Amino acid sequence: SFNSTGTNNALSDLKLDDSWGLAANVGFDYMLNDSWFLNAYVWYANIETTATYKAGADAKSTDVEINPWVFMIAGGYKF
Repeated sequence: SFNSTGTNNALSDLKLDDSWGLAANVGFDYMLNDSWFLNAYVWYANIETTATYKAGADAKSTDVEINPWVFMIAGGYKF
């Protein structure tokens, strides 16, 4: 659904089509000593879909492309 900005501008009935896309990740763990470690990972996802909605009485559609890169660096303790 839309937030108040979309609703106040007469936008309604938001729907996103299901879609398939590629996703990939790579990462590593680095042992600092016998117990402590660092790890780092990066993910990429290719997300493409179609959004349909109403603008007033008119039905509209828009291609949506979201291709996020996600990065993570963390530490841990193994016991």
